[in-house]
Amino acid sequence: MVTRKLLALPLVLGALSAGAYFWKKPQHPVHTLDPHSIKATVQIYSKASCTYCVQAKDLLRGKGAPFEEIELDRTQPERRMEMLQRTGGKMSVPQIFINNHHIGGYSELTELDYEGKLDGMLLAGPEG
Repeated sequence: MVTRKLLALPLVLGALSAGAYFWKKPQHPVHTLDPHSIKATVQIYSKASCTYCVQAKDLLRGKGAPFEEIELDRTQPERRMEMLQRTGGKMSVPQIFINNHHIGGYSELTELDYEGKLDGMLLAGPEG
């Protein structure tokens, strides 16, 4: 019985390490855009204590993208209902809009960046 467990251990560890590989995305450097070429309007609903909000804002700053921050817990709590209406009832933060198009949260923002689509969205104007 002990030998079966010992024989299974390398298989389990191998599967776990393979799974960890597929769950992790390779890190790539953020490409800063020319701030004068960014035409998109970006809004982010956030809270000061939210680490995902901080990371989303850091990613946008790294791109050189200006954004309007709507801080729901300190300065603009009255805009929570506005966020709920714009997102279709989503209550989590951050909620990010580019050119009035709902992107989603931090995960969706990083996915767009990873796929190479975020730069194009930031360079396109509100009508593009």
